[in-house]
Amino acid sequence: MSAKIKKTLKKLTSPWKIQEYVSKIPYNPDDYARSAERVLLENKAHCFEGALLAALALENLGHAPQLLHFRAHRDDDHVVAL
Repeated sequence: MSAKIKKTLKKLTSPWKIQEYVSKIPYNPDDYARSAERVLLENKAHCFEGALLAALALENLGHAPQLLHFRAHRDDDHVVAL
């Protein structure tokens, strides 16, 4: 992991700061998923990518990295970090 990425993650010191950071990332319309590291480098994410980044940041704070996948009938699915 690069020093730039470590520096960014070090600033995410609470779940609230993580959510604020992820909420400001522009939407990624691509169908494939980037790693949390690529999201930090490219500054774009869809919900799964944002959830991966949030889970990584939460893990750095000592929380177990957990994701929840919402399956929706006739709608988009959604993924969140717990």
